[in-house]
Amino acid sequence: MCIRVQGEYSMPAKTVLALAFAATTAAGMSGGAVAAFADDAVRAPGAVQATETASPMPSSPESPGASPSAGPSESFTAPDVTAEQAISKAMEKQQDSTIASAKLESEAGTETWQVETLTKDDKWHQVTVDATTGEVTEDKESSESKQSTAVKDAKIKATDAIAKATEQQPGTVKELEFKEKDSKGSWTVEVVDDQGMTHEVKVDAETGEATMQPAETPTMSPTESPATSPTP
Repeated sequence: MCIRVQGEYSMPAKTVLALAFAATTAAGMSGGAVAAFADDAVRAPGAVQATETASPMPSSPESPGASPSAGPSESFTAPDVTAEQAISKAMEKQQDSTIASAKLESEAGTETWQVETLTKDDKWHQVTVDATTGEVTEDKESSESKQSTAVKDAKIKATDAIAKATEQQPGTVKELEFKEKDSKGSWTVEVVDDQGMTHEVKVDAETGEATMQPAETPTMSPTESPATSPTP
């Protein structure tokens, strides 16, 4: 603890007591009087005041300003209508067509399957299937598509790819897409397991070989650094 002289400077309490002892000893005061004098000197208004500065406490994760911990990811609930059933409904609507992709989407609390088909005359269609009732709610022709027309020549069709993928990784399919790279076709299938984790399985469109893909890890920019715990 330090003694601060108002408007001037501060000194340790021990120094004040030592000075008081020296002054009162010279004056012939007793030990008790010395203590009383020193105490009065500390407490006397306009003379000196004792001040203490609290040491800063380490911040905790719960304190304001601390970074909140990441919460659990949103849970996945399997739809009433499976990917295979949605594909079947889309093919009933667009007969003799080829399935190129199927994706489960949610909007305003309504889940739908967006199924993309390619007709014999190379016209793309987007078929919307209600993921709860299985009803086809929309069928529209699409002038543009990111898919390749090579899907028509794939030996492994959409439902075959789903079967191969779920054999490799059991779970619920939430997305299926045909891709072509270097004149080689493959299916990318996203499967959600019983713990809610999403896995990506690649199925060769020629041989049907299913391969688990490594999980993607978020990349960090050069200016970012890993999060660190607060320093006590």
